[in-house]
Amino acid sequence: MPDIGYLNGRFSPLEEISISPDDRGFLFGDGIYEVVRAYHGVPAFWDEHCTRLARSAKEIQLPFAFEPETFHRLLLTGLQQSGYAEGKIYIQITRGVAPREHGFPVETEPTVFLSFREMNALPIELTSQGVKVITVPDIRWAGIGVTLKA
Repeated sequence: MPDIGYLNGRFSPLEEISISPDDRGFLFGDGIYEVVRAYHGVPAFWDEHCTRLARSAKEIQLPFAFEPETFHRLLLTGLQQSGYAEGKIYIQITRGVAPREHGFPVETEPTVFLSFREMNALPIELTSQGVKVITVPDIRWAGIGVTLKA
């Protein structure tokens, strides 16, 4: 079964979805996102994801009001339509389509985009042996008055 998406009220195959080049999420990264893992057709840790989405929207002054139960049903519907019991749901909510100006536009409708994709298992060697990693300091905010905590 192909991956499916949801854009502003409509489910369709992912390859048929188009997002405006004037969407502020595309132009400025002006939006929020979450990734939700689904186990056996059920979105995991929905309450935590929902709380984070609401907090993120508030922090960037994104006028997106949603009912957690309604949004949860939307995720369940998408999982059911995708046919994926083991899946990942990407939630992207942007300030919407507006002329390319840096100030926040008034009277825009947020863009709500979800994608439902199958979760593929990691190779057994990765889960049994692990992988090597390194860490480096995050210097993206250095010099602009932001204090990073370790």
